[in-house]
Amino acid sequence: MMQLIDVGNTHTRIAECVNGEITSVTRVATAEFDKKHLAAGVAIAGASVVPSVTARLVDCEIFWVTPDRRCNLDLSAVDISTLGSDRLANAVRLANSYPLPALCIDFGTAITFELVDASRRFCGGAIAPGRAMLRRALNVGTARLPHIPLDNASPPELAGANTIDAIRVGVDVGVLGTVREIVARLRHQVKPDQLTVVGTGGDAAYFIDHLPEIVYGGEYFTLYGIFNVWEINQL
Repeated sequence: MMQLIDVGNTHTRIAECVNGEITSVTRVATAEFDKKHLAAGVAIAGASVVPSVTARLVDCEIFWVTPDRRCNLDLSAVDISTLGSDRLANAVRLANSYPLPALCIDFGTAITFELVDASRRFCGGAIAPGRAMLRRALNVGTARLPHIPLDNASPPELAGANTIDAIRVGVDVGVLGTVREIVARLRHQVKPDQLTVVGTGGDAAYFIDHLPEIVYGGEYFTLYGIFNVWEINQL
């Protein structure tokens, strides 16, 4: 058994992994995640996008996914000094599990896009605000617009007749257009008729319902990518 940890901006997922299969996952608020959540006497591999968390675990024996690890990808096309470990884990999982060229879209607090071409070159991608972030930004940045919790309901088909529906049209329809446009642009970098598009992340269900070209990669996609990078470096 080993432990996998995926430290995100909002939540941290902690998984038990046995013989390459994830058997259980718990989730805690990232602000509360610390050494007490680490298993004793087992290998631990993780990815973190929160430097303060990584810093407070510096004395722990954790295999962190970083661009200087062996990953069986060509990273020459990207600036590895700014490459997030979660995006690298996604790219590795994508290349290991799907026909290439392929694109991973991780629908979380931010929406990240990772493009891998047919020669296993990580081409980079895009980063956009997620639905929750956009809704929160309207509430925080204005005097009267309310905060609307996320749901998977379809937005109104017509113009919003009230403020809440207007926000749902503006955010939820708008972000679908954002994803479509980014996918179309990234598709032009590889063979357009062969691109596999895989979706994951906490908000993936909404997008997959409305964008049928996206294949669901499972809720543990990034965690399995962390395992893949760890496994490659054991050889």
